[in-house]
Amino acid sequence: MAKRKRKTHARRRNTGPKKSRFSSGAILSILLTGVVIGLMIAFGAYVYTSGKYRTMGDGLGKLYSNIAEPKKPVEQEIKQEVTHLKPHYDYYKILLENERPIPRFDEPVKRPVVKKPVQKQAKTEKTDQPPRKTRSVYMLQVGAFRQKRDAEELKARLAFSGLVASIQRVNLPEKGIFHRVRLGPFSSIDAMNRADTKLAHQGIKAARMQIVQ
Repeated sequence: MAKRKRKTHARRRNTGPKKSRFSSGAILSILLTGVVIGLMIAFGAYVYTSGKYRTMGDGLGKLYSNIAEPKKPVEQEIKQEVTHLKPHYDYYKILLENERPIPRFDEPVKRPVVKKPVQKQAKTEKTDQPPRKTRSVYMLQVGAFRQKRDAEELKARLAFSGLVASIQRVNLPEKGIFHRVRLGPFSSIDAMNRADTKLAHQGIKAARMQIVQ
């Protein structure tokens, strides 16, 4: 009889309500996680609607562009500087009397207009004089500037490409003072052409001149 009572009592214990597997601490952590996720979603929605997201990462973008941008070659920099310093004067209008332009094949001959002075008739004795011997040298004129500092800057830029230039200051009648940047003198046209080819590779078009001495 005692055994039967014990079994009945054990069965009654097992048929009671089962306790929940989740403790109060686990429920609290789940609630906190939900609150954090909700705050993150709300902050994301605020940033998106306010437009601030567009400026995020600009610093990294500028840094990447500075690193990824390749350095320009020296010749390209010289070409840009020469273009910036390009004078707004016609080379053939600022030549001296003993300078004659040598045109290229792709351009017509431009000769400066020289006013002939009015000569008074005078009685002179005829003398037999031998003809004067002359020789010519050749120059390349890269630019002509009113300001000397512009001419010096162009001369320095050309030196980076291995071209030695000189600055000549001339005072032309009815035009004023110019500072001309020139290469030469060259003893032959071939030597002048070689220097002219180097300038052409850099996008510089110089005036070719023959100087009669």
